Amino acid sequence: MTPGSPMRGVRPWNVMHATERVRDVLEVAEAQRAIGMRPVLVTPAGYGSIELYLRAPVEEERAVSLLGTWQEVRRWRKSMADCGSTASTEIVHAHSFSAGMAGVRNWPAVVYDLRACVEDDADAGQAWLARSLRVAEQFVLARAEAVVLHWPSLKAAAVERGAGEEHVFIVPDVVAEKAPDGNGDWRERMQIREDAVTFFAADVHVEELDVLLSAFAQVVSEVVSTVLLLEAADPASALLRSKLAAAGISRAVRLVPQAQRDEVIAGCDVVLTGTSAGVGPNPAGLKAMTAGRALLAEDVTANRDLSPAGRGCLWYKAGDARDLVGRASFLARNPEFRRSLGDSARAYIAETRAPEAVARQYEAVYLHAHARRRNGSQPFFGNLQPIQAAF
Repeated sequence: MTPGSPMRGVRPWNVMHATERVRDVLEVAEAQRAIGMRPVLVTPAGYGSIELYLRAPVEEERAVSLLGTWQEVRRWRKSMADCGSTASTEIVHAHSFSAGMAGVRNWPAVVYDLRACVEDDADAGQAWLARSLRVAEQFVLARAEAVVLHWPSLKAAAVERGAGEEHVFIVPDVVAEKAPDGNGDWRERMQIREDAVTFFAADVHVEELDVLLSAFAQVVSEVVSTVLLLEAADPASALLRSKLAAAGISRAVRLVPQAQRDEVIAGCDVVLTGTSAGVGPNPAGLKAMTAGRALLAEDVTANRDLSPAGRGCLWYKAGDARDLVGRASFLARNPEFRRSLGDSARAYIAETRAPEAVARQYEAVYLHAHARRRNGSQPFFGNLQPIQAAF
């Protein structure tokens, strides 16, 4: 089947992706086009095909203000009106707050794509701005025909801010990159025996040191072939290493240079992930699952966002060294289970995050939004005026 030709079960939706960060949307738009949809990308500056944006520069961050935000909404309103009509565009897929506000005020079917609440853009000392932005986003969330989130933990915030639970869809981000080759000579460089069972503790945090120290001191004593891999550039890893040395098991510890991090994640026996520093799915855990590695994950939000039902993961209780010992020792002793866990993880990523799989998930979103579209007889593109509010 040629790219762009309709595929069975997929309607050729005319979708306007309204975004300021075109690079973040390209993979989804290209995947949608490949299965038969008709996406276009629109920015506040106007329209361009997917190809025109391939070399687009990265947008610079701008300071957030109430007046500036409403100016952005007006720019979006004009850009959308210039680039399409309510007759030719079936769905407006808004990827920012300003685009979403312009969309719900002027288009009959809008999908609002939420990655973070707009109030978070306000500085810590701008409580009044945060409140204003939150109220405005409540309007967008309540008026959008569908709301798309990319990880489950954001759903509560979206519903709390006005989204109808029945109109919220979880669509994960595309994982299009091929997993790095983990079969290089990194084991030889780190002087790790062929029969060693390697655990890579990715993104170690200071608050997890005591749990990891207690757990791996026990695991190494039970399974002598165990090797714990730590990131050389992580200060917390260095502190953990010194503690393990004091416990007399430094022989079972190796440091991973930053340049070899992805290679080791793709080639070690088990990736151990704790609390992620950012929001959304744990990046190290996602790389491990993509590469088909066994994932031993702390049962916290960032890891549940990877696989809500736990497919491809083995959980351990947060802050529980005893539970970590039991599960790590089990993985160390059972190579077949490790392989099975890794295969399940890789299959889960392919089924849910491959470009075509993600593009197909938008079919249900757009169908829902289109079914809820507002009456086309109502006037669109009305005047939009900011209002002053006293706090």
